[in-house]
Amino acid sequence: MVYFAQNTTASLAAAIHQAVFDDVNRPQVLSISWGSAEKFWQPGPRAAVQAALADAVRLKVSVTVASGDLLATGGVSDGAAHVFFPSSSPYVLGCGGTALTLQGDDIVSETVWKENFTGTGGGISEVFPVPDFQAHAALPPSSPPAQGDAAFPTSPRRPRASRAIGSFWMATRS
Repeated sequence: MVYFAQNTTASLAAAIHQAVFDDVNRPQVLSISWGSAEKFWQPGPRAAVQAALADAVRLKVSVTVASGDLLATGGVSDGAAHVFFPSSSPYVLGCGGTALTLQGDDIVSETVWKENFTGTGGGISEVFPVPDFQAHAALPPSSPPAQGDAAFPTSPRRPRASRAIGSFWMATRS
């Protein structure tokens, strides 16, 4: 099932609710490829999306969200790391892309996807606490880790898995 939303925070929250409460298709997984730097989200719109995501958790619908493709800057040119929301939400699994180095059929290395001024988003949330699974990690204060909770190989021969362009996303059921 594919859902479309306008490029607004209110529309995103409404579309998440539409998918979560869709009694016909009953999706079990939502994949959202849209977001923007956390610093641009006002508390009210962020709370509306958080409420929709909390409903997803309550109804046992897993939500994955792209961490963006603007590196840890989030597209902001102030030199600081800026994580994307909603991928920074504790209710979702933030996903980024990686680049594989192959030798024959074997993977010999895997690195965070980065090409010039684009690549997997990153940063540490200024709104949400560090998750329990990172509580004891040595997080450098000036160089935050990649924001995504998970990363997947991307390919130069197809669109990036973590590309966040517009507000297209889909829901699946098993």
